[in-house]
Amino acid sequence: MILDMKIACSLRICNVFRWKSFNGQEPAASPGGDVDEGGVMRNIVFVFLFFLVHLPTVWAGNGPGENVQGRREALKALTRTMTGNGASADEVQRMVRMLDEKKFSMVSIESIGNTVSETAKAGIPIEPVIHKAYEGMAKNVPAETLVKALEKTRMRYAFAFQRARAFARSKDELKQLGVVLADCMAASVVEKDMDQITEQIRIRIKEDEESNGKNLAEQSFLLGRSMARMGVPSEKVRDVVCIALIKQYTPKDMMELQKQFSRQARTGSAAKLADEYSTAISHGARAQEMGYSGDKGYSNGSGSPGGSGISGGSGSSAGSGGSVNSGGSDRRGGSMGNGGRGGSGRN
Repeated sequence: MILDMKIACSLRICNVFRWKSFNGQEPAASPGGDVDEGGVMRNIVFVFLFFLVHLPTVWAGNGPGENVQGRREALKALTRTMTGNGASADEVQRMVRMLDEKKFSMVSIESIGNTVSETAKAGIPIEPVIHKAYEGMAKNVPAETLVKALEKTRMRYAFAFQRARAFARSKDELKQLGVVLADCMAASVVEKDMDQITEQIRIRIKEDEESNGKNLAEQSFLLGRSMARMGVPSEKVRDVVCIALIKQYTPKDMMELQKQFSRQARTGSAAKLADEYSTAISHGARAQEMGYSGDKGYSNGSGSPGGSGISGGSGSSAGSGGSVNSGGSDRRGGSMGNGGRGGSGRN
């Protein structure tokens, strides 16, 4: 529409110019039959005016001054990158079609190709990046914003897979666990809290060599993901998961805890419920007991939340508020209620 208006405008300018120059008459030929040089010059001016108005619109289709051939080459390079890293023909075709339809510039296409390539080099599946690109283009996200979102996705998965390698025993386990950790981060659990949970799992596995590290890590982060998706702040997610690990919760216990939390969070504040869980677990409640009132008061806890979280050191403690904080140095033996010390060697 804009292009048509510009063309019409330029032609109208030309016509006005011609009318004023010739007063409605064609330029006369010279006595020798040659065309008047002044008329030729005026025609050149007409052409110049036309392209002066129209040319910026032509360039704007693919970015200022960008040539079509460069854009095609960028699409071909992206096709090779995706194909060489396991993308199906349908995925490649869909990506190229959408990028072409949305008129992404050569620079944006090259940036997307670089992100896909870097993802594959790190041993991370490229599907999350590709699917994020589909999602962004379907929502008409601007190219620059989408490129940044893809890079953010790549970095999140790189972090998650690096941490998952500590517990996975095969490529399949790595992929499965890495995706769970990445989902937990996408749900708003920050890197420092992810690292503290990861470290607590390592300590737990070191203490109990018979425990299945992959299963414990997976269920711990699935619990964290579920809580975060319900709006629990990152530090409260960390406290619940770490205190449960300190109190020797098994993968099965973590599954039960997730089930109980999901059920109870539907009728109240998920963040407040997380505080109550931290308190109850630190007092010795097991996953099956959560949410039931009684002498121990597990339904609403017995105190306000404890300290500010987990800090590095040689011990671990959780006071009556149920937060994992700096404190005692006893390992596994102490009670966790009413300010007592104990845990698994982390403070």
